[in-house]
Parts: sequence; C-alpha cells; structure tokens
Amino acid sequence: MQAIEFNATPHGGMLLIPEIYRQQWEGLAVRVILLPADEVAPTTPKPKTLLERLRTVEKINAAPDLSDNHDAYVLGQTDA
Repeated sequence: MQAIEFNATPHGGMLLIPEIYRQQWEGLAVRVILLPADEVAPTTPKPKTLLERLRTVEKINAAPDLSDNHDAYVLGQTDA
C-alpha cells in the first residue's frame, strides 16, 4: 500500500492535493481519512513565533548609538 500524508483545509467541501502528488494520484480511486490537525501527532516541531525567538536573544552587537540614529544606519549614513 502506498500512502502520503499532508495537511489541508477544506473549502466548499473540496481538498486540494499538493502539486507534487497530483499527477501520480490523478484518476485513481483513493481512501480519505479526515482527522482534525490538533488531534494528529505532529511530525515536525511547531515553528517558534517571532516573539519566542526574540526572547532567546541575549545580547545584540551593534553601535552604541543605534537606537538614537537607527534611520541613519538603515540608510547607510553611519557618520550621522
């Protein structure tokens, strides 16, 4: 038995098969089992949010006046 697993969100009763699988499954009879995503054991860890990643930053190596002259640094005018 060949099987694939992917996450999808139904829209109007339709589920889209990811592009990489469409051709090999086109026209075949398939068995579909629907499970809510929150009840399925995750196969990969959930990505951390931006705030979760920022909390891990201990020290930033930057110019001492970065907060005062941020715009100048962004525009490449570091002699502000």
